[in-house]
Amino acid sequence: MREQAGLPHHKVHKSEHDSLLKDFIAYCNKAQVLIGHNSRSFDMKIINTRIAYHNLDPITGILIGDTLEQIRKKFRLESNKLDYIAKYFK
Repeated sequence: MREQAGLPHHKVHKSEHDSLLKDFIAYCNKAQVLIGHNSRSFDMKIINTRIAYHNLDPITGILIGDTLEQIRKKFRLESNKLDYIAKYFK
């Protein structure tokens, strides 16, 4: 069914993903804020999709700080890629 939905076939066994995701969720649930670049629009959607696929409890009660959103809000740079931003503000 998942192959028919276009989901990639992974070589890592499902139980290994379960264990990794459980550890990641536990780590995140201890945090007050998670910060990333394009994390709200990209990373968290992928993470939440994998959590749902494995029928695990979601990450809850955490603020997501997204540096891409802040850069777009406060600056008009030539590029919003993280490597460009890091070089620009060195």
